[in-house]
Amino acid sequence: MVVGFLIHSLDETQITYFSYFFSAHLNDEHSIKRQNLIISQVYQNYDKKLQSFNILQTNIENNYSKQLMEKSVGVGVFRVPESSLFQKPKVVVWKKVLNLCYTLILSPDENRMAAQHFLKFFIQLLNEHFKNNTVSSKPKLLLTKPEEVLILIEKTIPNGNLVYANSFVVKNLRTEIEATILNKKKNLKDLEIKKAIKK
Repeated sequence: MVVGFLIHSLDETQITYFSYFFSAHLNDEHSIKRQNLIISQVYQNYDKKLQSFNILQTNIENNYSKQLMEKSVGVGVFRVPESSLFQKPKVVVWKKVLNLCYTLILSPDENRMAAQHFLKFFIQLLNEHFKNNTVSSKPKLLLTKPEEVLILIEKTIPNGNLVYANSFVVKNLRTEIEATILNKKKNLKDLEIKKAIKK
């Protein structure tokens, strides 16, 4: 089960662009501390991988091997032990695209390969939704429409469950997401009209 999803920078600034926890008990007064702990650990994990890559690449002559190693630096998995912030251990799966990182916080029994596959799918869906091939290069777009990012999350990880997505499921998801967003926009517009009439 997915317990949280974060989109954040992967540098010293550690800026959070989107944060969502699926469990009510994780959305308490410590949710910011949890979020910051995970982001800090993702950054440490990435930094260690980057340092190892920089040391190893000097000894590798084969360009293909260098490319494979470079790709592996941008993805990671690590375990978060039980603590005052997490009653049970968690597993974190993350993927870096440019300077942005997409991070899933999972229960230990969740399928990590499915989580990595989901991140690739979600990034593609996000790019399509914002009609921008690299939302990761303009993360402030995410800040302008957090409710739309939330709809994407709720539809692709219903109640924190990773769903296997074949082409049929993906097509239905896209249609459902568009309909939900259009409906929310219509409801907001109707609400604004009602407020204007009351004045």
